[in-house]
Amino acid sequence: MSRHPFEGATGAGNARGGKRRMALALSVVAGLAGCDVAQDYKAPEATLAEEGISLNARQNVDLTNIRWWTAFGDATLNTLVDEGLTANTDLKIALERVTEAEALSRAAGLTQNVDATVSATAQGARGDSSSRVAAASLGLSLLLDPFGRSKNQKLAALARVEAAEAGARNARLTYIATLTQSYITLRGLQERRRLTVQDQSSRRQTIGQIDTLLNVGAATRLDSVQAQALLLEGKATLPTLDLAIDTEVNRIATLMGIPADAYSSDTLRKSRGIPIIKSRNLVSIDADLLRNRPDLIQLERLYRAAVADLGAAEANRYPSLELSGTITPRINGADTWSFGPVLDIPLFDQGQRIASRDAAASRATQAYLTWKSQVLTAVEEVQTALAVVSRRQAAVSASSQVVSARREGRDLSFDLARNQEITQLDLLDAERQLSQARQTLAENRQSLALAQVQLNTALGAGSDVRPAVEIARASFN
Repeated sequence: MSRHPFEGATGAGNARGGKRRMALALSVVAGLAGCDVAQDYKAPEATLAEEGISLNARQNVDLTNIRWWTAFGDATLNTLVDEGLTANTDLKIALERVTEAEALSRAAGLTQNVDATVSATAQGARGDSSSRVAAASLGLSLLLDPFGRSKNQKLAALARVEAAEAGARNARLTYIATLTQSYITLRGLQERRRLTVQDQSSRRQTIGQIDTLLNVGAATRLDSVQAQALLLEGKATLPTLDLAIDTEVNRIATLMGIPADAYSSDTLRKSRGIPIIKSRNLVSIDADLLRNRPDLIQLERLYRAAVADLGAAEANRYPSLELSGTITPRINGADTWSFGPVLDIPLFDQGQRIASRDAAASRATQAYLTWKSQVLTAVEEVQTALAVVSRRQAAVSASSQVVSARREGRDLSFDLARNQEITQLDLLDAERQLSQARQTLAENRQSLALAQVQLNTALGAGSDVRPAVEIARASFN
């Protein structure tokens, strides 16, 4: 680096020379004006030719404020989501990251383009008042930014604030999805437990019928043993289901920001059935809806910041000019002042600055490719979620029909077994088939509800919702 200072004039006698130097400095500034090397930024676009999908900067539909989980029609779930939006620890951490980024942005916005200093001195010999001199000095410096380094630094800081805000929205969406999935899983486990207990009651009734027939020689000991085995099989599954239920309740407590050992909810412990969104079949979704996804917004803002960093690194390769001056009034002695521009011309470290610029360019390219990769992942997630929802809807419909057929077959078998037209083993087999069909239906209903959560999450829906208490407070104010 080569520094070429224009030494400032000192004293009133050099005022004319100082003015000449001022004119020279201003002419240099004028020469540098309009030399901003800031990188022009354009929002990235992705075209997926194989799928015929184009993702560009426009956005026609905003899903970020849609409270899609309310479509499940479950008041308990709605309450849990709202309470957790104000208490979830991960959300608080994400919001603190926004606060940090805003502080850093303010710091970048206050970059010392203009600086001022004040100092005071006194000197003299002991006992000699005539030799004492006191002075105060006021200094002022102005760092010019003709190539846009400070401008780009500020743009990068602002983009990182926006990225942090998108990160907070992504954390909110993740929380809502995780809580809803855990709640649906809990209700699915409870439904399976309810069905198991119900099967136990039916099998006890069958055992009673077999024992009656066994006493009159119309049934065998094998029939009785088989019936008892079925009863015990169902009983053996209950502890496993209870453990899974306790695990989900504890998980929900943690998501709510409450210690698991301090959280108890009779509402959660009561089986309420598996909530499902009743919606029409979806075949396709406009890919432009992916613009709602906060993770894509976050990565796009980070790419914007990387481009601005590149602009700052490019500007750092060029000369910079600083104008500075001081005024020193003295109590005993002549007042002095000085003014002088300092021109920094990077010569000897130009290779290092070019390397830094190239590294910044690589980071910008990486940021773009990361965004594009996530776009591909987002499209995959949406397409997969659509397929899963469609398949699960078909599975639920088919399972419902199977349950109806198995229930009718069980009822007929019960009557036939009572009249000894079929064996008791045939009756036990009919009961087993009905039990399996009902468990399969419950699993498919749970899978459908989870797929509906997956689809809404993949679309970024609900990422910008606020807790109900905040909405009420805003309306009141």
